[in-house]
Amino acid sequence: MSSQKMVQKTKPLKPKYSAKQVMSAEQAYLSELRRQIMRYAQDTYPRRAKRRHWEGEVVVSFVLNRDGTISNVQLVTSSERNILDQAALSIFTEQMKKRFKAFPPEIQRQNWNISVPVNYHLR
Repeated sequence: MSSQKMVQKTKPLKPKYSAKQVMSAEQAYLSELRRQIMRYAQDTYPRRAKRRHWEGEVVVSFVLNRDGTISNVQLVTSSERNILDQAALSIFTEQMKKRFKAFPPEIQRQNWNISVPVNYHLR
């Protein structure tokens, strides 16, 4: 008498969200993050830099975690003006208090390495 084992084939689980939904959610999230950073850049534009007509772009990198906490904030590219570099870094530590909103459910990643330009330009 032979014993036959029943092997049940399981279908791979279908992802909860389509690639298009995930991409759309990520783009919307990044867009909102950039808008917020741009608003803070105008709010943190140092008076002394404005008076002296100093402008520049600072690139800042950081890790954004699923719960919205921000860590590992670093200056990637300097504006060549220390006052602008420090103002850009202060956006993340003082204005945002190292926090943004949590990822929506469509964004499945646990954390996200982000580099963002912070522009200081007189209008």
